[in-house]
Amino acid sequence: MPERAKMEYRDHRIPAKDGIKIFARDFASHLGGIPIVCLPGLTRNHRDFTQLAEMITQSDAPRRVICIDLRGRGGSDRDPDPSHYNLMTEMEDVVTVLAALGVAKADFIGTSRGGLLLHFLACLHPDLIGKVVLNDVGPVLEKQGLMRIKDYLSGNTSPECWEDVPTHLKAVHGASFPNLSPQEWEAMAVALYRDDNGKPVADFDPAIAAQIAGIDFDKPIPDLWSQFDALCQFPLLIVKGELSELLSQQCCDMMMAKNPLARQVTAPQQGHAPLLHIAPLAQAIMDFLNQDPV
Repeated sequence: MPERAKMEYRDHRIPAKDGIKIFARDFASHLGGIPIVCLPGLTRNHRDFTQLAEMITQSDAPRRVICIDLRGRGGSDRDPDPSHYNLMTEMEDVVTVLAALGVAKADFIGTSRGGLLLHFLACLHPDLIGKVVLNDVGPVLEKQGLMRIKDYLSGNTSPECWEDVPTHLKAVHGASFPNLSPQEWEAMAVALYRDDNGKPVADFDPAIAAQIAGIDFDKPIPDLWSQFDALCQFPLLIVKGELSELLSQQCCDMMMAKNPLARQVTAPQQGHAPLLHIAPLAQAIMDFLNQDPV
């Protein structure tokens, strides 16, 4: 088997309007055309998209892929003011990064919180958007799914050494991902944790987890249907985890009813949020993003 080409990428740390440095990994930046911009979930980072970026940049129709760490996550600065961890500030950070990288329009993949951010980007900066992939998120977030996220972010146990991380992750998330291989759990460990003098540390500001810990689940959870209306002008692919507790099929059906350009692909035996490089998702995403506009 021929050796696979080494992925080419450049790392950037771009100042936001308030000076916080935002990290972006830019794969195959030499390629022309509309790039693909990947936005991760609440406490996740650019490493969630590494394998998908590899598939896209080495496909028969290669594209530039830009993966952005929202402030407080991954390679981006932690913000001394936790109130800045909000969707509007994070959306403006993305706009700033794209301007600095010379991106006037992009196709977007938003996982969970990254997808929520795209609802606001569609309202305020629609000219930036070509097509949209929403990974296991929509305008309605199910209470059970939010409670599960709160529970595992509030957990008191954390792995003490790198050898324990895959086992820890499987204990926490195994019910949502029953078919992952040992190699996939190891890849998830590398994606979620950074090394601190040989010890694995969750790669996000703990103040972000504290925000969701403060949610009052006795009150109604606000929806984003009015913001979703702005997404209805764009081709949309909804990725739904078969085992997801955050995104319901009812919400998916309503999204597709509102947006005639929307369609859905299901991630078999995956919960929240699906790993996009696992079949059949990567090919479905590439086919969707590469198809000619309607």
